[in-house]
Amino acid sequence: MATTAPLPFPPTRMTVCKIRDWQIAAARQQPSAAIGLLQIVGDTYRSLIDQVNLSFITRFNRRTQPNRAQDPAVVSP
Repeated sequence: MATTAPLPFPPTRMTVCKIRDWQIAAARQQPSAAIGLLQIVGDTYRSLIDQVNLSFITRFNRRTQPNRAQDPAVVSP
């Protein structure tokens, strides 16, 4: 399936805020805006950012993705 809303840059060159903005825009144009190693989607992604107080200027990269998604405060039992 072709991506109708491609990322403007590789994800690892983007901040969590830019990824969030892309997901919101992409969701209007394509069925999924999942991103990253864990394929995190819109509402879940925004909840992760809020729940762990992740700064919007933090780079979206391999180190921040799994650490945030596996944080016990974020993952429900």
